[in-house]
Amino acid sequence: MMILAGLGIIAIIWGTLIEFGLAPSPYANTTRTEVRLHNIGGDDYEVTYTSSDTLAKNEWISVYVSKTRSGVDSLVPDWLQKKTLLFRYDPAISIDPPAIEEVGPHVIRISISRVSSIFYKRGSWDDLSIEYQIGSVDYP
Repeated sequence: MMILAGLGIIAIIWGTLIEFGLAPSPYANTTRTEVRLHNIGGDDYEVTYTSSDTLAKNEWISVYVSKTRSGVDSLVPDWLQKKTLLFRYDPAISIDPPAIEEVGPHVIRISISRVSSIFYKRGSWDDLSIEYQIGSVDYP
């Protein structure tokens, strides 16, 4: 009984700290899908925007790739589809998604005019080569 009362008091204190912005909320991160591109060179792409408001305002854009689904695979829900991170960056001023295009057999290009900083950049995936065309990086 004492343990439950103690946990209740801790929950009330934690909730109060979250309400005043002094503790991180479990709902502080929001992610939304900006773009889904299907069957570009045999692969699917998804661009997501994530905003985090825990202790400071952070945001990033992620580009994922997965194999194009067909037949029985298309019955599998999107959230079960295995995605691989290709590119993650902090947007500069605008949160416009990057352009993704096939530029040759097994070669794609991810283009964006400006980013604040780059967190992750992958050069290849499976038999796919990835080129990047980034206009400027504010904080390399």
